[in-house]
Amino acid sequence: MRNSIQKSAMVMLCFAALLLFALQADAVRNAVTGGLKTCAGVLIPALFPYFVLTNLLVRSGGAGAIGEKFGRWMRPVFRVSNAAVLPLILGFFGGYPLGAKTIGELYKGGAISKDDAQKALLFCNNAGPALFIGVIGGSLLGSAETGALLFLIHILSALLTGFLLRGKKAQAGVFAPAETKAIPFSSALISSVSEAAKTMVTVCAFVVTFSVICELVTLWFSGEPILLALLRAALELTGGCIALSAAPIAWAIKLPLLSAAAAWGGLSVHLQSMATLHESGLTFHRYFIAKSLQSALSGILTVPFALLLEPTFAVAVQPQRFAPFSPFPWLAVSFGLFFLIFLQIPTGNSEQSRL
Repeated sequence: MRNSIQKSAMVMLCFAALLLFALQADAVRNAVTGGLKTCAGVLIPALFPYFVLTNLLVRSGGAGAIGEKFGRWMRPVFRVSNAAVLPLILGFFGGYPLGAKTIGELYKGGAISKDDAQKALLFCNNAGPALFIGVIGGSLLGSAETGALLFLIHILSALLTGFLLRGKKAQAGVFAPAETKAIPFSSALISSVSEAAKTMVTVCAFVVTFSVICELVTLWFSGEPILLALLRAALELTGGCIALSAAPIAWAIKLPLLSAAAAWGGLSVHLQSMATLHESGLTFHRYFIAKSLQSALSGILTVPFALLLEPTFAVAVQPQRFAPFSPFPWLAVSFGLFFLIFLQIPTGNSEQSRL
């Protein structure tokens, strides 16, 4: 009975979304176009080469060599395998969701155990310098130095999160990494490019989807710039940072919020990360706790600098004008969401509910 009600509620939600898309067809079309432009102009050039490189490193055995050379401090500090240094470095260098993707490749290739992969996922999936120095610092705040400072705080918050959530000490000798068989470079390259292409398509699909969601959220909450900025930051990273920088918020609060938003990453990034690890069997319960902790740490660590640094530059992004609020689509989608949330609340004895 419960399953049939859930299916009915899902159907209602889908029809409500279809009606909403029909009522806001221009907004949806523009959002999809913008998302595709972001993928073609930003994400694919920034991420695809690293996806290919990550696969090559794992297939060639280079990940293990890097771990032995540079990751000897990982186990005493974070209680994870030495090989986890690779997703940590690539995650900081390449940005979301490269850290999660690298962890998945290491686990699939037998370079790290499932327990180490779960621990590494807590602190190795991070934003890169392009976001902080190029977008937040250079474009939004007009100060690349401020962006670099936020990036250093981001690194520190990730390392602190990994240390605080490292758990019990792993027993030595429990897991022996599998030996990587030597394969021809041509075969490794072909499989690496193919796997990277699949991952890239998945990432871009989520970017386009959340472009539509964020556009609709912008239409509904155009009259509440602060609430809109917080909602967009919770959903999608880049658009959220743009909205936060343009919102009428005091500098001492705005800078920590930008730092916290970058550490959180946004629901879009989290779903991209989950999609890249879909077949790995890894769970994300502690991952969301870790990202929340890292977000809080980043915001707190940024507060002293926000009080010391004065914004001697003007915010580059100005609030835009949006279409007037339309109550019916909001009520339709809210009705469907209410049913979905309500059906997840356990009521009574589980045996009775099945009857």
